[in-house]
Amino acid sequence: MGYAHLQMQGAIELSDAAFGLGAGAFFIGYSLFEVPSNMLLYRLGARKTISRIMFFWGLASAATFLVKTPAQFIALRALLGACEAGLIPGVMLYFTYWFTSDRRARVSAMLFSATAIAGMFVGPLSTNIMIYMDGLYGLGGWQFMFLLEGLPASVLGIVAYFYLTDRPAQARWLAEAEKTLLVNALNADDSHYVDRPRAFKEAFSDLRVYVLLFVNFSVLCANYAVIFWMPVILKKGGASSLLHIGWYSVIPYAAAAVAMVAFGRHSDAYRERRWHIVFIMGLAAAGLAILSMHNVNFALSVVAVTLVEVGTMSVFPILWAMPSQYLSGAALAAGLAFINTMGSFGGLVSPWFMGVVNSTSGNLNIAFYCMIGLLFLAAVVLLAGVPGRSRAGYEKHIDRSTRQ
Repeated sequence: MGYAHLQMQGAIELSDAAFGLGAGAFFIGYSLFEVPSNMLLYRLGARKTISRIMFFWGLASAATFLVKTPAQFIALRALLGACEAGLIPGVMLYFTYWFTSDRRARVSAMLFSATAIAGMFVGPLSTNIMIYMDGLYGLGGWQFMFLLEGLPASVLGIVAYFYLTDRPAQARWLAEAEKTLLVNALNADDSHYVDRPRAFKEAFSDLRVYVLLFVNFSVLCANYAVIFWMPVILKKGGASSLLHIGWYSVIPYAAAAVAMVAFGRHSDAYRERRWHIVFIMGLAAAGLAILSMHNVNFALSVVAVTLVEVGTMSVFPILWAMPSQYLSGAALAAGLAFINTMGSFGGLVSPWFMGVVNSTSGNLNIAFYCMIGLLFLAAVVLLAGVPGRSRAGYEKHIDRSTRQ
């Protein structure tokens, strides 16, 4: 969307405020269907649910090439959100069926690193499509971009239906001894926790769920403050052409891909989540602080955007490893979706807020200051609202799991 914005503005008379609203409208549909989708995964299995999400998500994304007015753009973005709803919390729930808790941050990091790696490709790919296919068959380059980048997701949805296995016990590619070993390890890991609500409604009465929800909201606000406006930021910093913007955007995503895996592994190794998240959010705040400075040159703009991407995207693998420490069963399915649903309002608020600020003041500094304050508040809430876990407790858990 960030790259399409540069051509769509003239093609469908899309103002900055309307673009921000459309970018955020995605999260209206997303939030409405997030919890129902994850409860369906809990009941029907990952294979059917994730395949359905990918298939319809791809179609809705590709259909963006049809929009002709800002109103259509906003409506289709809301539909896109409804189609994608449940993917992230669904995969996080799915991981609890396959990986013990001391591995989930690194596994989640591998998943989220795919997002960063996709970000490395999407800049050059999108800008090349927009430049060299613009006007072909009477369509704009941005229209071809949505078609060529949306439809492969639908194809992957079909592939996933035939490939995914809901539980380890159903995996044909595992030997019986491997299935038994894995199931026993997961059961031993589950039995360690004594404070794990299992009823659906209990997810909504656990204070820690609301703390993680607020952290997710804050990080997403900061993340989307830069993601959707990255091409604009780089252009103002001095990028000379659309093609250069696409290539320079590779740098933040490449750094984020490496950082996510590194932070995820380190968090698992020490079985510590809170201070890892606080430190990583500090990197994002530093990047936003640089962007809020006057007369930031191009090189510094790239460094700042990189810090924000590393400091927001690296939070997610660690954050999503935390709910399974407190919840399980239906409560875990509901809790994951609830955290993601309400947190996703950051994706609704942030692009709209950035668009309004840019339209009214001509710069984004005020918005960046607000994001810094929000990240600081999230760090305080996290440290105060979620108790820490001692290293001694972790070693005791590992010792008991090993014996079992």
